[in-house]
Amino acid sequence: MEEKVVIVNPANEIIDVVPRSVMRANILLHRASYVIVTNSKGAILVQKRSDRKDLYPSYFDPTTGGVVTENESYEQNAVRELEEEVGITGVTLKSLFDIHFENEYVKVWGYVFLTTYDGPIKPMDGEVVDFFFLKPRELETFMKQEPIMPDGEMVIKKYLGMG
Repeated sequence: MEEKVVIVNPANEIIDVVPRSVMRANILLHRASYVIVTNSKGAILVQKRSDRKDLYPSYFDPTTGGVVTENESYEQNAVRELEEEVGITGVTLKSLFDIHFENEYVKVWGYVFLTTYDGPIKPMDGEVVDFFFLKPRELETFMKQEPIMPDGEMVIKKYLGMG
């Protein structure tokens, strides 16, 4: 059964719940979580997305997270996505800020969390095909050279004070 996702209005108030495919096909404004994962040295986890993703396949993403589903909070989604994507469990999430992002492919109200993690990274669900940690300056350079998830790039730039 296809997951149902939360659709919101410009004020980020829930107005509907629809199948994910309907949200993507109609580019509906929805909620998503973003988790910036750092290690104790301050480097940031970067993932490479699978080529089978429905949006931005094979792009790099400096955040973990995903689309908020029916009856799920931003934080519940962030915890679930951390485990599903990279096998991280039992961490504390620090609330950072919300974001609004829109382009020709996606419209999202997101909430950003931060966690520090030094354990093993174990991609679990096939959505992530590679990962590595980059220090903030390395990440700035990397984002200029590689295809980056545009909303994830916006999150990282805000987090690093780059705009």
